[in-house]
Order: sequence, then C-alpha cells, then structure tokens
Amino acid sequence: MRAPGFGRGLLRSGTTQRSGYVQLMDIGPTMLDLAGVGRPESMRGRPVEVGERRGNAEQRRAFLVDGNNAATFRVRIASSVPNLYVWLTSLLVVATLVVFWRPRYRMLRAVLPWAAFALLGYLATVYLARLFPFHDVGILAYWLFVIGGAIALGVLFCLSGRGRDLDAVMGGLAFLVALLVADVVLDNRLQFNSALGFSPSVAGRFVGFGNSGYAVLASAALLLAALVAHRVGGRRGAWCAIGVLGVAFVADAAPFWGADVGGLLSMVPAYGITAVLLLGIRVRLRTVMVFVGAAVAALAAATVLDLQQSSGDRRHLGRLIEQIDAEGVSALSDVIGRKVSQNLTSLQTSSFRILVLIGGAFVAYLVFSRPPQFVRLLERVPELRAALIGFGVLAVLGYGLNDTGVAVPGLMIGVLVCSLVPLLCVGTAPAHADAPADITMVRA
Repeated sequence: MRAPGFGRGLLRSGTTQRSGYVQLMDIGPTMLDLAGVGRPESMRGRPVEVGERRGNAEQRRAFLVDGNNAATFRVRIASSVPNLYVWLTSLLVVATLVVFWRPRYRMLRAVLPWAAFALLGYLATVYLARLFPFHDVGILAYWLFVIGGAIALGVLFCLSGRGRDLDAVMGGLAFLVALLVADVVLDNRLQFNSALGFSPSVAGRFVGFGNSGYAVLASAALLLAALVAHRVGGRRGAWCAIGVLGVAFVADAAPFWGADVGGLLSMVPAYGITAVLLLGIRVRLRTVMVFVGAAVAALAAATVLDLQQSSGDRRHLGRLIEQIDAEGVSALSDVIGRKVSQNLTSLQTSSFRILVLIGGAFVAYLVFSRPPQFVRLLERVPELRAALIGFGVLAVLGYGLNDTGVAVPGLMIGVLVCSLVPLLCVGTAPAHADAPADITMVRA
C-alpha cells in the first residue's frame, strides 16, 4: 500500500515495511528488543524499527485510524463480494447450458455475452474500489460503485470489440492483466484491504500478490496469451503470447513485486507447457521434467535474490530460509502442514467450492462431451487447446500450493467461464442466422 507521506515508513518490520502496519507476531520480538533481551530462535517475527518520521502525532494517528477503518470495512464485505460473484457466475453457466440445448432462445443468447463481460468487469471494479474511501462513505455507496462499475466495464468491453467477440474478450482480459500488473508495480494500493486482496487484520501479507490477485492474473494472462497468438497468427503470434505470459510471470514471481512463491511454482510449468504447444512443439515426459526443473531453478533464483536484501527488507522466501536456518526442517514442514490443512478446510467453508463444482462440471462437459458449439470454437481458435491444457495445470497446482485452497481454482474457473461464454454463444445461433457466427457478436 502506498501510504501518505507522513505514515510511510513510520513502522518497519519485514514484509510490513511499505505499509506502515505491524504483524502481530512482531510484537513479542519488539518488546524483548526494547527490554534488551535476545529473541529466542523459536520465536517468529522480528523487532519493529522506527523509519522516516513525517508529519505530527495527530497525522500519524489519523493514518492508522483510517487504515483500521478500511480493514474493518473489508471484514464486512469479505464474504458478500465473492459470494455474489460465485452465484452470478454459476447462474451464467446454467443459462449457457440452456442456450446450448435451446438455441431458439435468441434473447437469452444475446444477453449472455454482456453478462459475462460484466462479471469480468466485476473483478476489476472490486479492485478499483480501493481508489476511493468507501469505508468512510458507506457500504451502499460501495455496492453502487461495484455493480455500476461492473456493468459499465462490461459495456466498454463489448463496445471495444466493435462487434467481434474475440476482440471483446481480449479487451476484458487485457484490462484485468494490466490493472493487476500496474497495481503490484505501484505498491499494491488496489489489493491492500480489497475484498479480493489482503488485509492487516489477517496480517498474512502486506505487499505483492495475494492468492486472489494471483488467481485472476495468472488465469487471465494465460487465456489472453492464447487469443493474442490467434489474433497475430503464426510464429510471431506465439512469441507475442509468450511475451504476455512473461510479463504476468515476472510481475507475480519477482521478489521485489509479487513475491508469490505459489505463483512461481505453478506458473512456470503451466505457462511453459502452453508456450511449447503454441510454438508447435510436441509435449513429452522429458518436456514436463524440464519445466519441473525450471520451476525449481526459478524458485532458487528468487530465493537467492531475496536473500541479497537486508534482513528487514526480505519477503516470504528470505524469511522462510531464515526460519529453516534457525529452527531446522520443522519450519518448512510447519508451513506445508498449515497449507494442507487450510486447503482441506476450504473445501467445507469456502463458497468458491460451489463455483468449482458447477464451473468445473461445465468445463468438463465442454472438453469430454465436445458439444458442437465448443467444437466450432476450437476450429475457429485452435490456440485455445494449448491454453486449456495449461489452465488445467495452473488450476491444480494453484490449489495445492496456496493456502486459500479452493478459492484459487474457483476464481480461475470464473475467469475461464466468463471468457468462453461470449465465444461459445456465437456458435449457438440457428443455422439461418443473419450474421456470420465466426466474426460478429450475436445480437437479438
């Protein structure tokens, strides 16, 4: 979070240095440091340091109060925002299946692409809402902004495509990717205290990519890359797609930006397989092993880069190595055990399990039953095959490597469904439809 000038750097502790907030586990080491007592190796966290002093005491207090109000407001919307997205996206899946089986429902068929784009806009608007102090204005104003903004962005995505479904989907995905990459480069103002971001009340992360942001970025960039490869065409298109994947990967995995270990380990094999397929190279077991090795090498490189920083500036990787050095392998096993436990718990508590079930069943129906609408789409955009294979790898690894569990594949499937529906709807028109289905958006 980019704090105001008087607050930025006021308190500094590990990953909290750019936010002005302190993790609860840092309080114990801070008290021992003030008392002149050494910190036991078994104690997590580190002493808080006083950084740059700007503004008077009243301004600093106002900064912390405002941050607390924003965190409290986030608690109020942390469930309702994803729940609404889950139910609306699930409804979109059901409506799409109805159109598949009853293609004469022209009005419903015409509405579905607009609904899908509005749901892509919903994800973006949830992040954009952090540009405004809705914790001071009120929850009604927040929902008016989110819903109104989602509809407005959906309309913008549709109009930007100029009637071409492929261009409209590319525009929506590109907006999400650009928004999240810009946010992490510019200090996480949009993710911090967002309903789809992270909060000081949880104190798990203050900078970089949270699990929700990673899920949206990684899936949107993967699908965007396939559509870019198709739009540009040929070898040049494949390399343009690899460029899109590279930008997303660096933004998510770089220790000084995203600092996302789970993202790094899942994006390297998923993006690598997609890139290889787009280049027309056959994937063999040897290819898979190469990407597994590349993921390990990338993790090692990111760790070394993080360890070059001073102790107070290190992120998750550097701090994990410090813990392993001090406590032994048990520190790593504790992290793994916590992630596994939280992943399993999410299957019972997270609303995203509904979207994984409904959306996952829809994708499985497309892949294995191969309805004519999906067959025509793959004939029109064959690059989607590579994206879907990479997407499967990304969703499975994203679930296993991140501690929010089913929310990660849930958001990924949501992005996939909202991207596929506009492309599939052009293939549901009756045979005597006026406009060519392969180039224009279906209209009532």
